[in-house]
Amino acid sequence: MPSKAKYAACKSFTAFASGGPGKTTITLKSLAKTKVGTYKAFQVVQSVGDSAVPEVPVNLETVITVEGADVFVVIDFTTSNHQVPAKTMLKLVSRVKALR
Repeated sequence: MPSKAKYAACKSFTAFASGGPGKTTITLKSLAKTKVGTYKAFQVVQSVGDSAVPEVPVNLETVITVEGADVFVVIDFTTSNHQVPAKTMLKLVSRVKALR
């Protein structure tokens, strides 16, 4: 149960980054524990916007999976709300395991 309390403390936030013609805004939309196959994982959904091009919202759909001592990360930059397919992550894990 202690892990639930730790994640419950995470709140949505907005961070500003500069360096381009506009201000880039990164907003946390969700953070959730999940499973990919039999592996523990969590999913992060963020929205990214830039004041120079406000009509082009982008989402970052990120899945982080742990397999033994390895951590796998797949990030999908998308203009729609679709999750990283579990089969994409499972293919990555199996390819890395095959190299050992």
